Amino acid sequence: MILFPGARIYICGKSKEEGDSCVEKMRKSTKNENIFFIPCDLRSFKSVREFVEAFKKSK
Repeated sequence: MILFPGARIYICGKSKEEGDSCVEKMRKSTKNENIFFIPCDLRSFKSVREFVEAFKKSK
């Protein structure tokens, strides 16, 4: 996996457990702590809006 040093990476997905697991693995393999998970179900407009609001607040 190639990442720019210090890059902020956001991952979205339906499952918080799987997302957190993915973030943990990526942080270990890249040594980058700026990797975050925000839940989002792309089948739901409500979930997408909630993702956008959470993303805006995280910056």
